[in-house]
Amino acid sequence: MPKPLLHAFLDESADEQRKSAFCVGAFLAAEPHCRLIEAEWKSRLTSDGIAYFRSTDCKAASGPFFHLRKKYGGLPGALQAAERVRADLADLLLSFHWIGFGLGVVVGDYDAVLEEIPETGFFFAKDHTVAAYSQMMYEVARSVRKNAAGHEVTFVIDASSCGPKIEDAARAIKIIHPVIGSSIAGIAEANDKMTASLQVADLVAGLVKDTFQTWLQSGKPRYLPLPARWTNHFEVIGTWDAEHMLRALGKTLRSSRFAHGLLPSPKLPPVPKSIIKKARREMARQAMKDRRQTGSSGSAPKE
Repeated sequence: MPKPLLHAFLDESADEQRKSAFCVGAFLAAEPHCRLIEAEWKSRLTSDGIAYFRSTDCKAASGPFFHLRKKYGGLPGALQAAERVRADLADLLLSFHWIGFGLGVVVGDYDAVLEEIPETGFFFAKDHTVAAYSQMMYEVARSVRKNAAGHEVTFVIDASSCGPKIEDAARAIKIIHPVIGSSIAGIAEANDKMTASLQVADLVAGLVKDTFQTWLQSGKPRYLPLPARWTNHFEVIGTWDAEHMLRALGKTLRSSRFAHGLLPSPKLPPVPKSIIKKARREMARQAMKDRRQTGSSGSAPKE
C-alpha cells in the first residue's frame, strides 16, 4: 500500500556575482494545500497580466514584469507595482499551511576548505550548488520522518544543468542515511514557468538569501534574523561555513559506516583518450623490447 505523499519544491538564490552567498529554499506541503496555493498564486499574477513569478525579474521589472513599465509610466512605477505583487504573494502564502526550510552557504569558505584540505573532496561535492541541495533534501526528509510518520516526500527541482547531479545526491542520501532516505519517494524536474509551486520556492529562496546575507553582514550572530511573520512557517534555516564543513567532516570520519566502508565512493573521472593511447604505445614498446631480449626463437632468456 503506497504511503501518503508530501511534495517539497526546491529553488536557489544567490548574490549577483554568486561569489559570497548561495542559498536553497524548500517549500513543503501536502498536495491539497499545494493546489489551493497554486490557484490563488496564479489568480494574483493573472490580475496584473503576469505569466509567472521570478524574484530576479520582479526586482528589476523585467521578463514577465516588463510590461508594467508601460502600464505604470516607466521603471519607478513598474518597480513599485512589482513589489506590490510580491507583497501580495507573500501575504497569501502566509495564509496557508506549509513548512519552509532554508540553507545558506558561505561560498568563499566552501571553496577554501576544499582547496586547503583536498581530502574533503571525497565527501563534499566540488560544486557547492549540489552540496547545498543535498543538505536541504536531507533536512526535509529528516523532518518528514520525524513529524509526519508514515509519509514520503517527493522532491521537485527546476530543470537545469545540475539536475542529474542533484538527482545523484538524492540517491546518495538513501545509501548514506538509509533510515532518513526511506522517507524519500523520488525526485523530479519541472519547468518553473509552468509550475507555480516552484515559483513559491523561488520566493522562499529569496527570503532565505536576504536573511542569510543580513546574518553575514551582522557578524554571524547566534540566530538568523528571519522576519517575525515568517517564523511560524520555517522549521530551520541552516548556515554552512568553514566551521560547519570541518565539523561535518569530523563526524563522517568518526562514523561506523565510514569505518566499515559503507559510504558510496565518489565517481572517478573518465580517463582521457590521450592517456589511453599513450599507455597502449608504452605497452607496444615494452612488448617489442621483450621480444628483442628473448630472440627470434622465442626461447626464454638464460638465467
